Amino acid sequence: MQPLITLNPWSILAATLASFVFGFIWYSFIVSKAWQKEMHAENMEYSTKKMVLSLVLNFVGTLLMAFVLTHNIQAWDARTWGHGSNFVSPVYAAWMGAFFTWLGFYVPQDFNKVAFQNRTWKLFFMDTTYNLLSLMIASFVLVFCNC
Repeated sequence: MQPLITLNPWSILAATLASFVFGFIWYSFIVSKAWQKEMHAENMEYSTKKMVLSLVLNFVGTLLMAFVLTHNIQAWDARTWGHGSNFVSPVYAAWMGAFFTWLGFYVPQDFNKVAFQNRTWKLFFMDTTYNLLSLMIASFVLVFCNC
């Protein structure tokens, strides 16, 4: 049996915007100074063109994440597979979709940054915490906007 996955572009866009805004808050206010220090970027200046390109690429990446996360969340929903009712709550489905996406796809990449790009453990924890929280925010928006 094939799953019946439905896409709601508005909820995907809402999840993208929520996650994107959280990223701005996280890296501009919450971990700004520490992150810049760990990245050796305290005195870096970006041209407007480079900053716009960075933001556009980040938004597209966040949009792709929300799109794929929609599929992941719906895979946890028994109704997607033709069953009459769901055996997990929407909150649990959102949590599992975000957590297991983070654990299986984000954490290994963050480990590789420490192993092969000489990133510090402090940077690892800043980035991987952001990834988990960003996925959680997007996941809950998707679930409560009905994917």
